[in-house]
Amino acid sequence: MRITQSNLIAKILNKVNNASASAGKSAYEVAVQNGFEGNVHQWLASLKGSNGNDGEPGSAGAKGDTGERGLQGEQGPAGTISGVNAKATGDVAIAVANTWYDGCSLTLQAGTYLITAQITILRSTTTAMFRYARITDKTNHYASGEDYTPSVANQVSSISLTTIITLAGQTIIYLQGTSSQVGTIKAAIHLNGSGSNATQLNAIKLS
Repeated sequence: MRITQSNLIAKILNKVNNASASAGKSAYEVAVQNGFEGNVHQWLASLKGSNGNDGEPGSAGAKGDTGERGLQGEQGPAGTISGVNAKATGDVAIAVANTWYDGCSLTLQAGTYLITAQITILRSTTTAMFRYARITDKTNHYASGEDYTPSVANQVSSISLTTIITLAGQTIIYLQGTSSQVGTIKAAIHLNGSGSNATQLNAIKLS
């Protein structure tokens, strides 16, 4: 009988199909055969290794986009301003030239204050005169100013002063005036009266 290629292939396939394959051992069985003691679940659990070492830190990521602007917060409560004022209650004579006289004063507690002041000085005779003003506690002088008028009768001028002072404790602050000739610190302007406010001292507490 002649054996052809097709007959040979058919015979091989027939033997393969009729052959009985023998089942191999499972991995668990191999493990038991090599000394493992325990059931299959314990063996499976034993396959998990210990945690590895931490990896190297990754490179920084790209900067994210700017977030949206948040909502506007509610308006806070209104602040409070604490201030005091003193005015000259009557005229003060500058009886001796270049001698300081008190126009008015304030008693302030410890803190930081904005101080403003105005003093009005009159010279009724015809004499040139310098006028001077200062804010002081009679030890420390915090602000000062001056002006000059030529030889004209009824010379009047107002000097304004502003300063910020910090006090460690209760202190009396004075507005003082003087002049190079005798004169008068005026409580009110001498014509067209507008009340006793021509010489005054103000303090606004800042902190």
